[in-house]
Amino acid sequence: MTSQSAPMPAPDLRDLILADPALVLEDTEVMQALLAEQGDHSDRKVVDLRARLVERLEHRLEQLEDTHASVVAAAYENLAGTNQVHRAVLVLLAQTDLAGMLGALEGEVATILGLDLVRVGVEGETPKLPDSVAHMLVRMPRGSLRAYQCAGRDVEPRPVILRPVTELAEALFGSEGDGIASEA
Repeated sequence: MTSQSAPMPAPDLRDLILADPALVLEDTEVMQALLAEQGDHSDRKVVDLRARLVERLEHRLEQLEDTHASVVAAAYENLAGTNQVHRAVLVLLAQTDLAGMLGALEGEVATILGLDLVRVGVEGETPKLPDSVAHMLVRMPRGSLRAYQCAGRDVEPRPVILRPVTELAEALFGSEGDGIASEA
């Protein structure tokens, strides 16, 4: 009886694999081919669960890689948003008076943050300002800003509000607010 053994790979290939097994182990297609080559064991009533396990692990790895890519993308977006806000704040801090601050809000800050319209609600008397920025200040009755912040509900206002425009927006934006979908 002669023993039939599998042919050995070329010495160069064998040495390469032995030197760095990760070349084979990290290549999904090569690993699938190796597992498939182990043959069909249906005549032996043996169930090989390795292939199923490998498939499940590959699927989970793909999901983890997708999640990792999403988290990294979100982190870059957050960093970009933080940089925008920092740039806007630095522009505002450089202003020395209210007129300069309002001009910067409507100009450079609006550009940095991608704002379409800037209005500032003021309860009480509005200060005398140049016409170039006076239109930004909107005089509102006392107590109305809190109601505006809370969208008419009896709750505590949050320090930062990002939301779709409510029906109350006309009081602050007037007819210019028709195309505005969200506000901060």
